[in-house]
Amino acid sequence: MKATNTQLIEANVGLAAIGKKKSQNTKLIYRLARNKRLISNTLKDYGNARQSLVDEYSEKDEKGNPVPGDDPDTIKLTEGKIEEFGEKIKELQNIEIDRDTHEIEMEMFEEIEGGISADEIMLIDWMIVEK
Repeated sequence: MKATNTQLIEANVGLAAIGKKKSQNTKLIYRLARNKRLISNTLKDYGNARQSLVDEYSEKDEKGNPVPGDDPDTIKLTEGKIEEFGEKIKELQNIEIDRDTHEIEMEMFEEIEGGISADEIMLIDWMIVEK
């Protein structure tokens, strides 16, 4: 099953939220856990590639570390390279990855205590199938 890095990031968030809920459906629990593990492992590669871009395009302090940005959890980018950095990040986010994730039947979610929200479904909709 193919998904972009952006879809995998969103699915990772959705699977983490859904994974905290209880269900008696062993197949659902297994598929959620397996997909989360596969996606988490794939996102390590994404994180490494993203960090390489940050290292390449960020301003550096005297020790060679990225200079923090004005907003929390941001970095300052090298003047004149901001647009190029954005394009590289977008390209990285749009790479399609072929993962051996399990499809999950929509009906399986009916067995989750408290159900799941539309927002949670939207995060993993590419791995959901209807019978």
